[in-house]
Amino acid sequence: RVLFRSIEHCRRGPEEIGVPMPTVSSYFVPGITEMDGWIYTLFDDNVDGEAMLNKSDPFPVRLARRDADRADASWQVPETTYAQAIFPRGLQVVPTENGALVVAYTGSLGEDAAKFRRHVYVHRVRWPAGGEQSWSKAIQFGEAAPGAIPALRAEGLRVDMAWLETTDGKTVLGQAFSEDGGKSWSEAFYREEICVCVYV
Repeated sequence: RVLFRSIEHCRRGPEEIGVPMPTVSSYFVPGITEMDGWIYTLFDDNVDGEAMLNKSDPFPVRLARRDADRADASWQVPETTYAQAIFPRGLQVVPTENGALVVAYTGSLGEDAAKFRRHVYVHRVRWPAGGEQSWSKAIQFGEAAPGAIPALRAEGLRVDMAWLETTDGKTVLGQAFSEDGGKSWSEAFYREEICVCVYV
């Protein structure tokens, strides 16, 4: 439904759905989903298009929403920063059966940034109608391969995540899952070395 809506809006003019920020970077590739009559989008607040992986200042990772049934609806974008990372990429968001959203992205934090090391981060987010967002503490997985984008899939309370990871010079497929809507996660498990041309 969201994909159909996006295509429909683009045919009639992108101004009808708009973007959550007045200025976005050339790297603006948001995650998008729909739940309970709302369109949600997860994006990095990187208006200057900064691409340095070893940049010392992290960028905010923001979640915005708008009414899915009103063409003239505006985006709700909280000013509070709930998550941040250095050059966050591959932003993904999925709804779960319990009304929460699960978000994932790759990025760097702290000393890892200077070593060009990137990890996969996942949060559980709740955003009640008329209320404020509540983000869980980030759970970190593995060391993401260059250009890797985490893949998320939710069915009921089950959430599966996969990503490409570089380990000891080899590229492997990392996986993890949650059975309670993102409240807790399994340990990461891996498939044997795979061709680097495979994208999850």
